[in-house]
Amino acid sequence: MTRHLLVPLLAASLSSTASAQTLIWADNFDTGQGQLALDSAPLAGRRSGIEAENIMVRSAQVQQVSIGNSLYMWGSGGRVRFQRDTSTWCDFAALPSAPTILAAGGLTVEFDINTRFGTLEGAFVGFAVGFAGPGEPGVRITDSGTDHAVRFGKEGIHTRYKNGVVTGDPVTATATGHVKIEYLFNSFADGSPVTVKTTLAGNVVGYDTFTWNGNAGKLHMELENRGGSDQYLDNIRISTAVLYDVSLTTSGYDFNTSSAAGTPIGDLTAKTPLNESGDEPMTYALVSGDGSTDNDKFSINSFDQLVSGSYNFKLGAAGKTYSVRVRGTGATTGSFSEKIFLIKPVKDDDADMLPDDWELGFPGHTSLADLTGLVFGEGPGAGTGDYDGDGFSDADEYFYWVMEPGLSPYSLDSDGDGLPDSEETAPPEGRVVTNPRLADSDADGIPDKDEYTVGTNPNVADTDEDGSRDGFEVSHGSDPLSYVSRPALPAGFALVPVTDDASTGISSTKTYTHRVSGGGAATINGVAFDTLTAGAAPADFTWTSAAKNQFTATQLGGWVAATGGVTGTGLQQLLGTFTYGSPLQTYQLGNLTPGQTYDVRIYIRAYSQDSLRPINFTYTNGSEVGIPFGALLPDRPKIMLSTDINSTDPNNDSAYYVSYRYVARETTLRIEAAGSTADSFHFYGLTNEVVVTNAGPYASYSSVIPNEADRDKSDDPDGDGFTNLQEYLLGGSPVAGTPSLATFEKTSGGLIVRWLERAGGVYVLQEGSTLADPWGVSAVVPTVSADQTGKYSDDYTRKEALIPLDAVRKFVRVKASTAE
Repeated sequence: MTRHLLVPLLAASLSSTASAQTLIWADNFDTGQGQLALDSAPLAGRRSGIEAENIMVRSAQVQQVSIGNSLYMWGSGGRVRFQRDTSTWCDFAALPSAPTILAAGGLTVEFDINTRFGTLEGAFVGFAVGFAGPGEPGVRITDSGTDHAVRFGKEGIHTRYKNGVVTGDPVTATATGHVKIEYLFNSFADGSPVTVKTTLAGNVVGYDTFTWNGNAGKLHMELENRGGSDQYLDNIRISTAVLYDVSLTTSGYDFNTSSAAGTPIGDLTAKTPLNESGDEPMTYALVSGDGSTDNDKFSINSFDQLVSGSYNFKLGAAGKTYSVRVRGTGATTGSFSEKIFLIKPVKDDDADMLPDDWELGFPGHTSLADLTGLVFGEGPGAGTGDYDGDGFSDADEYFYWVMEPGLSPYSLDSDGDGLPDSEETAPPEGRVVTNPRLADSDADGIPDKDEYTVGTNPNVADTDEDGSRDGFEVSHGSDPLSYVSRPALPAGFALVPVTDDASTGISSTKTYTHRVSGGGAATINGVAFDTLTAGAAPADFTWTSAAKNQFTATQLGGWVAATGGVTGTGLQQLLGTFTYGSPLQTYQLGNLTPGQTYDVRIYIRAYSQDSLRPINFTYTNGSEVGIPFGALLPDRPKIMLSTDINSTDPNNDSAYYVSYRYVARETTLRIEAAGSTADSFHFYGLTNEVVVTNAGPYASYSSVIPNEADRDKSDDPDGDGFTNLQEYLLGGSPVAGTPSLATFEKTSGGLIVRWLERAGGVYVLQEGSTLADPWGVSAVVPTVSADQTGKYSDDYTRKEALIPLDAVRKFVRVKASTAE
């Protein structure tokens, strides 16, 4: 059998327990709130370790900041120190865990140096250990009373100090990343030797030795930031030292359930901070203790490899894990460390290099003989190497499946879209490569095969780039190949441009249940908005997101308000700050009154022209679900507000709001904003206005028209050729477009005319010999239709009349009027 080059894919999976390392204390600074003074930031949920409740970080010299779930240190100077409480310094030698620290052979200090604001030559982050106590020198790391310190220069040059004097050569390396400082000692007493190894982002910064000096057996530590450059730091962690870190590297080895005895599983190696190189000759042995359950099934050969023994691993079920305990002993120091390794061989009982659970994981296939690991397979059929005969060997199908699951070795059409896998990967002329694992490669709602019929691109969700997915356009009756053809908005929805504060319609004379500004405060026309931040939400308003962020100060991105004609000072304030988060966010309005009419508006402007950033909105009002766009393009106002590709007004700096007028069905309204994997909706602001509907039936009916100026009875805001009054009387929608206000059906008995009537209206069925006056009242008496479905609302009753057909030409109409 010829082996396919899949050996790395079949390597046994490996996990290990940590070496005997104890977490003393850690702080992740995750407050879930905005900017706070460090000393005022809540501690709940931040700290961990056996001394979690006994240690806290506090500001020294300058009040530092907790922001964005990180520690923010001012470049103007200052430190953070470790304390037992708000006033007492932490002496690590006096902690309950001090014996544990000494028994382990020292301490490891770790933290992350993240975003830095400037690379000034004199700017640095410093960490210092070994000083007498509460004294406050100007700079801690260069003070003569500090036993050892490391200066992490923001220009990328890093220096170590002993008692204020530079030791060793400065090291040039990256300026940010994960810091790890390992202090190895067995006593806190003055005169005791200490070995310290420092790394930043995996690069060795220094290897030093020093002694505790003048500390009276105490151990204090501090972290400082200086030089005029502010700094984000995070995840401070203090744990016991690890003298040896034994590891098992399995890369390049093939260990599965059919492997012979003596098959290498991995190479054993060890690292130690006991010497500068980190290496020391080691001897390894399997030893008894916790985790040694399966030691008898393995051995260690002369090449320091863990190898399989004579045990028949086929006896184990798929996914079975074996546990071994390995001791590594230093040939020079004699020190040792033990680690438990958990080994899970690939279940491959037929030794064909294909995992058994993959071979048997397709419905209807129960024989391992069907597939083989041959590099080439003639196919089709069981054991031929290409079971489905699609030109991809069984082994190739597994290789591609590992990278992206979905291909089936048993089917010519893995995704069932009507296109063979071979045609999707090597298409005939006139077609493009598509994903054979997905029936709808671009997830636009149209299967790949059907896209060729429609004429759209199967790899582009929005072929004409008009903001609406191809499938959404087809299902809503618009042309997915025409930029100027877009689906009409559902009833109750509207897009309304805004320029000055007056154009927003926001007024102190109106009642709002919610008026929310993302990130920062805003006031428009005397209406003050409540602020939404990552840490706090206004009453009866819930923001749900896997991650929460905000800009509390003005952050315009690439938006130019003047170019978009946005002149309102309050509007600019509202659109200046925002919140954002994960690709899927929800905003829920609570404490609504069922039966009350509301108008919720979301205010939007562009942030960047770098991408389309499509956002799918879903409004859930009880059992009513509205999906107005497919999708909305926040960064392309020109597309959203105009069908003229050459338009300069509106343009991509224009601002607008999305309006949804609704009658509350429950006490909550839920708005979901879903972006793609890398896209997040920017929330600038929202209002939810209580719509006054007690002025009469027509006022209630026309309240769904977003722009109040379009609510006159003679207006036609949806441009369907019928006035608001005509649609009101005969049951049409004033915003969605109505093709006809009456229907006609020719039958053997005559012509059936059907229309809608509402209470308060006066309706007369008329006949005439011409379209000119006069018209006479028809002799036919209308009746109530049996079918009352599909009406605009339950305020209407469907009527019908059967008009006899004879040789005389006649015209029929329904005349409707109202006293309103």
